[in-house]
Amino acid sequence: MKNGKTVFLLSAVLLLNATGALGQEKYKSYCNSRHDYCIVYPGSLVLQTNSGSGDGDSFVSKDGQATLTVWGASNAVRADLETNYASAMNGKRITYKVLRKNWYVISGYTKRNAIFYQKTVLSNGVFKTCFLEYPRTQREVYDKTCKVIGASLTP
Repeated sequence: MKNGKTVFLLSAVLLLNATGALGQEKYKSYCNSRHDYCIVYPGSLVLQTNSGSGDGDSFVSKDGQATLTVWGASNAVRADLETNYASAMNGKRITYKVLRKNWYVISGYTKRNAIFYQKTVLSNGVFKTCFLEYPRTQREVYDKTCKVIGASLTP
């Protein structure tokens, strides 16, 4: 996990630069040793569930309206990133999408009309994903948070 830790430290530097723009929000780190990834997330989110399988975790805001779910999934069926990307868009109204060689980002609205942001990275045979969902009324807060979380999840 040496490369993962190096990338995480670089992401933390980006986070420190972003903190001033985000006000006084404090960020914490979450690392998953099973699938070798780390992210940063707002300290205002509280661990809600701990995956028994060790794949990931979920965090929820104190008011219960925003959720962040992070997970890793082994690519046992050897699906390509494009197939995963297309599948992730099903049932959502997409307003932003980017597909690169080993990662993608999609954002838009869920069926419940909540805003979502998803970044997925394919690295070493594992899909590593963060998914943030929040109400439109909290857009000003969480739109900025998406950028910080997304920057921390790297290939």
